[in-house]
Order: sequence, then structure tokens, then C-alpha cells
Amino acid sequence: MVLVAGGAIDPDANAQVAATARLLLEAGERPTVDVAFASTARPGVGAALERLVSQGVSRVAVARFFLGPGYLPQLVQKQARAVQGVDVLMSEPLGASDELAGVVLERVDEALRGDVRMNCDVCLYRTPMPGLEHLVGAPQEPHSHPDDPPV
Repeated sequence: MVLVAGGAIDPDANAQVAATARLLLEAGERPTVDVAFASTARPGVGAALERLVSQGVSRVAVARFFLGPGYLPQLVQKQARAVQGVDVLMSEPLGASDELAGVVLERVDEALRGDVRMNCDVCLYRTPMPGLEHLVGAPQEPHSHPDDPPV
């Protein structure tokens, strides 16, 4: 599987895509999850697919990590079609969903409280991880966040 996002000049934005790919990999449903970008950042879609072809992969699912249709999702499709020797199964962009709306509302609530915890989304105490599901909702070990006021 290749997770494809738009790409940004901000390395932190691209790192969030890589972190998402890692979470998808750790979910255990795909043997590999690579990252590619439609523009600006590397690797591009063509380079990522060509690398997989060079490793003997003949069929790849491409997950377009975009909210809706538009120029970049179309560009991903065009770039993927240009690669020879691989059967590409192209996902639709994410689109609207109850789950996505829930995340948006969570971010707004955090902003209203002045307590942004975006990086905690992958905390063992909030998100079930394979083999560690029993920790969700358990008392948390003390840890700090960059925005915590000094004690």
C-alpha cells in the first residue's frame, strides 16, 4: 500500500503523513505501507511505485490521503498510470464520514478549552494498539506535553 498526500515544504507536515503510514502498518492489515507525495515533497508517486516494482511488487493499493476530489487527487491518478509494470488499485479521497467529523469536533473542543492534544491521538491510553488494547482508558503514567504550564 502507498499512502499519498499532497506534500508540503514543511517537514513536520510531511512527517504527519509518515506517522499515519506507520499507524496503518502497525494496525497489521497490510504487509507494507509506503509514503509518497503528489507534489513538493519526495518521494513522488512515480518514484514510490517504481521502487516497489523494482522489488518485484506487481499490484499496489494507492490510498489518496485527501479530503475530497480535486487537482492533486487527479494528479496522483495520472502519476500512477504513468508507471509501467504494476497494477494500481486507486482509492477514492477520504470524503465525509462520522469518524472524520468526530475528529474535527474534538480539535475544535480542544481549541476552545485551550488544551490542544493532537499528538496524544496515538497515545496508548487513547488509541487501541495491537496487543496493548487493555491500556485504553487505564490510569495514565505521568508525562508532560510541550504546552503544559510549568509546575
